[in-house]
Amino acid sequence: MYESENEPVKGVDVNAPVSDRLLRIQRDIGIALCSSSNLLTNLELLLETTLNIGVIDCGGIYFVDEDTDEIYLVMQKNLSEEFIRRNSHYGSDSPQHAVLEKGLPLYGACFEFTDKIPSDPFTKGMLGCGILPITYGGKVVASLNVASHSHDILPSEIKDSLEAIAVQIGGFIARIRSEMKLEKRQKDLQTLFESIEDLFFVLDIEGNIIDANKKTLDRLGYTLEEFCKLGPMGLHSKKYHGEVIKAIEEVH
Repeated sequence: MYESENEPVKGVDVNAPVSDRLLRIQRDIGIALCSSSNLLTNLELLLETTLNIGVIDCGGIYFVDEDTDEIYLVMQKNLSEEFIRRNSHYGSDSPQHAVLEKGLPLYGACFEFTDKIPSDPFTKGMLGCGILPITYGGKVVASLNVASHSHDILPSEIKDSLEAIAVQIGGFIARIRSEMKLEKRQKDLQTLFESIEDLFFVLDIEGNIIDANKKTLDRLGYTLEEFCKLGPMGLHSKKYHGEVIKAIEEVH
């Protein structure tokens, strides 16, 4: 197979048996997923590895919000700024969501899947594309969307490779999505914590201060490190230490 009259497709050995090619892809994806402790870095490497299989030259990974069913672009390679601006989010009632709900790969011309294709030269040159739902636990958790500037129709060996990747990464994508959601919850809690107008601090199970809101630190004139070292006893005179100990014991 050739991209042009004399230029062979890069990245995929079309003469290799399908089983050998898929094993190589699984190996490369496995390496990408273990290359860093940073999950988003691994996600970027995963997308780069996917684009290296040949024919496809741009794409993105979308996550499906498990609470709202809305779809968000979380990683992209070689997409124009205008394309990203117009296609970084799809609602739960969008045609794109309807495609993912079916849970089946879909291939065709790029213009068939979105009416939001901008007019910049790079994006207008996109020809064939693929939308591959990524599932975990029987649910669609994400989507791998790719496109080619050289092929109107993605070759069958490229489709096989993409589908092998989509099957392999479901658990990894689900883990990233869960950790991103946990991180957001933690940020929301921290924002709430800092917005409390009363003096508020947190103790561990041994009664040590481990955190305090900004209002507490500003009012008492301590840094967080100083306040934690001070401890509950340091906030009260000795005659109240018994009451402090009793209060801590009641809380725990």
